[in-house]
Amino acid sequence: MRKSSSDEADKKADKATGDAAGVAALFPGITNSDLTTLFNISEQRTLPSGAELLAAGSKQTSLYFVLQGRIELCLPQGGSVCHVCEGEWLIAGQSASPVVARMHNEGKLLLINPQDMNRFSEAFQLVLHQQFATAYQALLVWMAEQQSGLLVQRQGLAELLYAARTRQDEDLSRSELVQQVIRKVPRLPVSTLELLNKMLDEKTTRPEIVELVRHDPALTSMLLKAINSPAYNFHQKVSDLNHAIGLLGFDSVYQIVMLESMRKSMPESPLFQAIYQRSLEVSYIAFTLSQVCAIGKPAEASTLGLLHDLGSIVRELMREQNPKLASLLSLLEPAMLGAELLKSWHLPEQVCSSIQYQDHPEFARPDQVPEVVRANVALIYLAHCVCDRLHKVPQILTPYIHDYLAVLGQSDISLEQLMEDKLLPALKKRRSALPVTLVEVLE
Repeated sequence: MRKSSSDEADKKADKATGDAAGVAALFPGITNSDLTTLFNISEQRTLPSGAELLAAGSKQTSLYFVLQGRIELCLPQGGSVCHVCEGEWLIAGQSASPVVARMHNEGKLLLINPQDMNRFSEAFQLVLHQQFATAYQALLVWMAEQQSGLLVQRQGLAELLYAARTRQDEDLSRSELVQQVIRKVPRLPVSTLELLNKMLDEKTTRPEIVELVRHDPALTSMLLKAINSPAYNFHQKVSDLNHAIGLLGFDSVYQIVMLESMRKSMPESPLFQAIYQRSLEVSYIAFTLSQVCAIGKPAEASTLGLLHDLGSIVRELMREQNPKLASLLSLLEPAMLGAELLKSWHLPEQVCSSIQYQDHPEFARPDQVPEVVRANVALIYLAHCVCDRLHKVPQILTPYIHDYLAVLGQSDISLEQLMEDKLLPALKKRRSALPVTLVEVLE
């Protein structure tokens, strides 16, 4: 039997009356006028379980009032869940949402545009604003608890990572297997070691160092051979030390001598060639970074850049000599191996320790690096980051990069800003003294 239109109208009226009564019960003291306005300006929705209201980062301006069911809130990175229950508000502001909001179960909501709030009486607007403040305060408290819990969790993970990266490294690096390989690596020439030690001695004057190079035929020959190679692309042949210093500057001459000495100590392999070229670029960047930040000693930063990746060559030599242990040897950290090699060459302790801790910025805060080498470690790390950015190398996670910028006195600036404002202009001023590969990426 077909229902009459009057029956349907009556049922709709009864339903509206029932809905109004249900809403009125959730707003004690609401007047009929404000109740009518509420129904006129709001949209009533019935949503299924799991329906998403807000995505993290989304921007929308709405007021959600729960008539039935519950809304579930959670942070994008996980943690516990918070619920907005019947008779409570969820407020979506204009800024990006910090939470994900979805229906916990099937429910019914009222959606209101905040711009329509002025259509209510002043008394009811005051009631609503008090409810909004309560809801917002509860959300802030919950989010603070979540962030605190995540901070503790992050700190725990950081400590586990630190332990995993440092555990047993020292024992493995000092093992007989490692020491056997290190003993087979030719030492740097005596004249080069003497030059390096003089460069790192604050009492040494520049004329003394120039005289050391001038009176050593091996150093002078090495320098002139390198400076006349395609790597520097000078149009006229450089025939004497004074000419070389005039073209490049003393610090660049020192860098070339050090690198050429390394070349004589290391195998002529594709791996070494790649490390050689990258070390040269990192050296110039670290030197300039030390200058523009007025932190550390530029000559020492340059030396660390040149020597920082020798451990990778030691590890490769170990793999070649012990192919059955290749998988085990891959677990050795190059930084520790490089430090052991430099110790065997009797380089200053500060240089060896700086190389040993150079990878710590990837997983450790600055306060977990010895203070005596903290600035050096920051210089090597940030020079590496700059080199990667110049070559458009995909970046690994850099959770502590701002902490290490602060070590260099750059706490209020990003690495990109430091590059643009200070570092790259300083490098370009020295363009004529830089290797061709670095000049190419600068331009």
